[in-house]
Amino acid sequence: MDALCAKLGDPRVATLLQTSAVTTTPLPSESGVPRAAACRWVTAEGGELVAMWFNNASLARGNIAERGAAYFQTTATGIEYALKSPAEKVAGIGEEAVVGGFATPDSGEGQVIVRRGEHVLAVSARAVPRAATLRLAEALIAQF
Repeated sequence: MDALCAKLGDPRVATLLQTSAVTTTPLPSESGVPRAAACRWVTAEGGELVAMWFNNASLARGNIAERGAAYFQTTATGIEYALKSPAEKVAGIGEEAVVGGFATPDSGEGQVIVRRGEHVLAVSARAVPRAATLRLAEALIAQF
């Protein structure tokens, strides 16, 4: 099992997402994406979350100059550019976190970016409420 997929286990992920079950799939490496690991969870209701974990070693392999806080800021700016609106800062998750998208709290379409030390976690949601996505991001980043 992928390092990111194994961090919490399916029962805990299902509880965090408030669903009866999740299907977990490690995602293979992608050319040009300097991530350390990636995981996809699909809920019993058909919602989907994709999390990508970046660290100093993965960014160095990808020849990315930014690390830690600088990479987090670059990623947060990327959300703002993609969504054409400012990302919202979220307190209490990692050392810093932003959320973008989620036109309404239950819209289920958005992204969360969290940093803790050198680790940056990006979580994209489809058909999963903002609160559930934040719970998963918080639990994952606490593992680093």
